[in-house]
Amino acid sequence: MKNKDVRTRQKAQNNPRRAAAEDDVLVKYHKCLVNVLPVPILIFSPDGTISQASQSADSLFGYNQGELIGTSLFALIADSGAKRLAQSLGGHVSKGHGHVLLHGQAISGQRRDGRTFPAELTISEAQQACTLGFVGVFQEMTQIFEARNALNHNQERFALAMAGTNEGLWDWDVASGKVYYSNRVSALFGLDEDFGPPDDWLNRVHPDDRERYRRSLIQHLKGETPFFSIDYRLNGPGNHWVRHRGLGLRDGQGHVFRMAGSVGDITLAKLAETKLRESLAQAEAANKAKSDFMASMSHELRTPLNAIIGFSEMIHGQLLGPVGQPKYIEYANDIVSSARHLLDIITDILEMARLEAGHAEFHPEPLDMGAVIDATFRLLHQRVSHSGLSITAKMAPNLPPVLGDERRLKQVMINLVGNAIKFTPKGGQIIVEAKPVLSGHLMVRVIDSGVGIAERDIPRAMAPFTQVDSVVARRYQGSGLGLPLAKAFVELHGGNLELSSLLGKGTTVTFHLPLHFPS
Repeated sequence: MKNKDVRTRQKAQNNPRRAAAEDDVLVKYHKCLVNVLPVPILIFSPDGTISQASQSADSLFGYNQGELIGTSLFALIADSGAKRLAQSLGGHVSKGHGHVLLHGQAISGQRRDGRTFPAELTISEAQQACTLGFVGVFQEMTQIFEARNALNHNQERFALAMAGTNEGLWDWDVASGKVYYSNRVSALFGLDEDFGPPDDWLNRVHPDDRERYRRSLIQHLKGETPFFSIDYRLNGPGNHWVRHRGLGLRDGQGHVFRMAGSVGDITLAKLAETKLRESLAQAEAANKAKSDFMASMSHELRTPLNAIIGFSEMIHGQLLGPVGQPKYIEYANDIVSSARHLLDIITDILEMARLEAGHAEFHPEPLDMGAVIDATFRLLHQRVSHSGLSITAKMAPNLPPVLGDERRLKQVMINLVGNAIKFTPKGGQIIVEAKPVLSGHLMVRVIDSGVGIAERDIPRAMAPFTQVDSVVARRYQGSGLGLPLAKAFVELHGGNLELSSLLGKGTTVTFHLPLHFPS
């Protein structure tokens, strides 16, 4: 090759006109080639003078077409890169056409407006007949660097996220049986480089959990589950638990060809779950024991109270003769009132305890709800009169019978109407409505014009042992069980109870009971 180049130069020296013609042809060829190629290309002499430039090079450096010709290559390279390149070109000795002087050299390009950008430069010889020239190919690296930085940033973010979740990654090539796993998985399972196909993984699962693990995996491979997720213990000391999750990629026939996912240590979560379950069981057992105890206290609590009430009534009525002091009669009356109030509270508490313990007595039979409402009015007539209220019943004619326990439904009405009396100021009004509705139920509604309840406090009013005004002041006596007991008794009949209220406007309690039509 060297001999041929030497002969070519010798011929050019012997025939200058022919050499000039050949140079002219090469220049035209290079110019045509440079303009066709869609990459930034410059052709320049050893001193850096540009003789040809592609349109992409003009655009890259911010020049109009043709403006780069005659300028210096070194003006397009920022910092000390231009000086180093000039020294390389100046000291270059031709080694033959096409010899690569630089390949992918990192430089800092400089645009016409002074802005710089990262680039790579490749320079090769462009040996003409009489002249040594060079071809420079530029590649702007801005987008590539940005993509690399974004990729590195995402990789760092992903690695940080995985480290934060304490999860390891795995990737299973189903066709080859090879499994990739991250360092976290290796540490968790105690794996080594010889860790092989999924069967080896199965050996790391606790024997008691293997069948469940295998069944869950097969279900996902068959497409029976959208995701693979299972908690199991590791085979070995320590009783370690892991959560194993994954997703299979399927081909056109629905077969899984690749599966990937994560594995995380959930030992602490499982221990907390076990303790929570034990605590819940203990709490339920204690609550049941409390309810059973309260349910069994009916006789022990009511017997002495009934005796107190009975003897107090005898003294108040002077059944065995005059007491002598009128004040004693007044005291006896106070004892009767207080004892009856205490008996009502104890009765409510015992009823709630029976309900919670599942010991509530329930004897349903066809009954007339209108008669239950009338009986309630008679029982509460004296309280209504003393309160200065008006109470009205609006019942549809010929009310159909309901299947219910008369004693329980009477207690529901006493609780609801009693609450209405308690929370309605003097001069207020109470209305009780009863009528069948299209849903096949009997609707009963108790409406009062009392103090009402704020919407946010309604859930508290329906909770046992709670009074809405208990935070501010105990203005009203009671156990706070009236509404909860009424709701529980209605639900015992297969019905439902709802409360609506406006603060300062009044309250409406509505319940529905299934109708019973005797055959």
